[in-house]
Amino acid sequence: MIRTLTAALALVLVCGALTGAVADGDGAFRLPTLQWPTVGSTQAHTPAEAPVGRAQISWSSLGEFSPVAVTEKTPYGALTLTARYVFVAAAADMPARVEWRLDGSETPVSVADSVISAGAEGLDNSISGGDGVLPAGAYDVTFIINGTLAAAGTTTIQAPPPIGNRQPAEVYAAALQSMVSALNAYSKEDLQQAGQLAAQAAPGIASALQAAPQLPDILAVSEAAHALIALQRTETAIDAGDVRVATEWATRAASHAGIADGVAQDAEFKEWTTRLAADTLELLRLLLQAQAQG
Repeated sequence: MIRTLTAALALVLVCGALTGAVADGDGAFRLPTLQWPTVGSTQAHTPAEAPVGRAQISWSSLGEFSPVAVTEKTPYGALTLTARYVFVAAAADMPARVEWRLDGSETPVSVADSVISAGAEGLDNSISGGDGVLPAGAYDVTFIINGTLAAAGTTTIQAPPPIGNRQPAEVYAAALQSMVSALNAYSKEDLQQAGQLAAQAAPGIASALQAAPQLPDILAVSEAAHALIALQRTETAIDAGDVRVATEWATRAASHAGIADGVAQDAEFKEWTTRLAADTLELLRLLLQAQAQG
C-alpha cells in the first residue's frame, strides 16, 4: 500500500478541487455544478412534470450511491442496492414514494415515503439484506413524486455459479486458497495481483455464501475480496491521474473493508481485515484531501 498511498499524496499536491453531491438527511441532494437540459428553450422539467425518467441503481456495502458500480447486472453478495433519480431543482416541497419489487411481484418488498425539499436536485433510496446479503433476483425500483410515476430502474442480482455435487465447505475452502494468495500479494504491496486473485476467488465465495451463509467468516471474506478488487481499481485510477474515479473506488474499498473488519471472527484473519480497513481509510483520506485542494 505504500506506493499507492504515496501516489495518492502526490495527487493532493497536483489535483484541483472537484465538486460533489451534497446530501440532505432525507436522501435528497443538490449537485451545484450540474447543467440541466431545458424543455424547448426556456423551461426545464421538474420531477412532477418530467416524462418517466431513468433511475440508476448501484450496489455497495453501506448504502452509499456508487457511480462506478451502477449496473443492470449486480454480482451476488451485495449488501445494499441504492437507486438515484436526478432531476431539475424542485420549485417547492413535494411528497415522494420509492417502491422496490423483486422478480415482478405486485407487492413491494420495500416502500419509503419522504418529502423532497425545495431546491433538491435528486433523491436516493436504498434496500438492504438486513444481517446478510440480498437474495438473487430482478429488482425494480419506481420513484413516485406528487402521485405521478417519475422514474424507474432495474438491476438483477445474479445467482452465483451452482456448486453441483460439491459441498459448500469444499467450494469455500478452494476459494480461500485464492484469498490467501491475494492477501499475500497485498502484503507485498502488489495491488494489481491482489485484486486479480480476489476476483478469481469471488465466484466460489459467492456460491458458498448462497449455499451456506453460516460458514465461518464467509461474509467477512466476501467483503474483503471486494475490498481488494476495489483497491486494485483505485490504484489503476491513481496511475491514470483520475482523482474522482480513484476516490469512488477508494470509498468502496473502505466500505467493504470496514464491514469485513466488523464481522470477522477468526483472530488471524481479523488482523488482515483490521490492516485493510486502516489502509483503505488512510488512502480515502488522502484522495479526499486531493479533491479539496484548490
